[in-house]
Amino acid sequence: GRKLLKRWLKMGYMEQSFFAETQEGTPQGGIISPLLANIALHGMEETLGITYKKNYKANDSYIMNPACKFTLIRYADDFVVLTETKEQALSVYMRLRPYLKDRGLELSPEKTKVTHIEEGFEFLGFLIRQYQTEQGNKLFIKPSKGSRQKAKKKIGDTLRVMRGQPIGEIIRVLNPIIRGYGQYWKHVVSKKIFGTMDSYIYWRIGKHLRQLHPKKSWKWIYARYYRHPHHGGNAWTPTCPKTNIQLLHMSWIKIERHNMVKFKNSPDDPTLKEYWEKRDRKVFDTENTMDRMKLARKQGYRCAICKTPLQNGEKVVVKDMPVPQHLILSNLNLKLVHLPCLY
Repeated sequence: GRKLLKRWLKMGYMEQSFFAETQEGTPQGGIISPLLANIALHGMEETLGITYKKNYKANDSYIMNPACKFTLIRYADDFVVLTETKEQALSVYMRLRPYLKDRGLELSPEKTKVTHIEEGFEFLGFLIRQYQTEQGNKLFIKPSKGSRQKAKKKIGDTLRVMRGQPIGEIIRVLNPIIRGYGQYWKHVVSKKIFGTMDSYIYWRIGKHLRQLHPKKSWKWIYARYYRHPHHGGNAWTPTCPKTNIQLLHMSWIKIERHNMVKFKNSPDDPTLKEYWEKRDRKVFDTENTMDRMKLARKQGYRCAICKTPLQNGEKVVVKDMPVPQHLILSNLNLKLVHLPCLY
């Protein structure tokens, strides 16, 4: 396995029909890094004695064997092991040390800790913690403080770099950032945080407009740049007076619980093609604007060029496609395509 992986990393790559030699190793944070981590850390569950069995009462789905003492949650090289006691947690540390050493890895002293669920822990930008409520103990998952600060910093830095730019350009750049964080956070307890983020962005946009028109009053700025949302409602939202494009409110993004993937259901399994296409359509609809959703439905959620599913990992863009002259004014020439399909 190691030899194959080493040869694979050194064998070069193809880009637009041209072969290029691999001069350096894969960068940290590169798109291939999670795959490499999954290959390197495969077998961690077996090391901890975690096994699964079929649940014949629930459509032959798989459940964790009740005899297992540990639960492992892993994404690439970030992982959490859940145990019932502190002693079990410490034993996990001793079990994993030789396992990681065999792979040339070791646990980071700064990131590795044993904590009680009532104190909570952060994982992939979320805070997982058990709270005492009137209904008893309940587990809540929320965007972590660090994750929220990172989002605010990105928005603040963007506005600083774009100081003096017209509001239409500001909205064009900020909307994908707001949508990206909102889509990532929407599957957990985020409603209040969405409102807090909206207030912060609202304040930063107001500050930007005051800098843009230092001699104008707030009344003039409000009358020029704020409108009711296009989809309805009484709230006022920053709007470009020329293009009518509006700033996205994070609170407009609907809170939805994550659709779990059935155990062992792989997108590479040809017998599950219909399952994954149906799931991908749901994901596309929740992550895109209404206009793009309408285009996707007209196209059967497939690229207008290669005819493969839109949700295949490639970036999707709207493209003017050649159509008969009498249809040009009807917007039927707008199609969703994979960006690489244009080249």
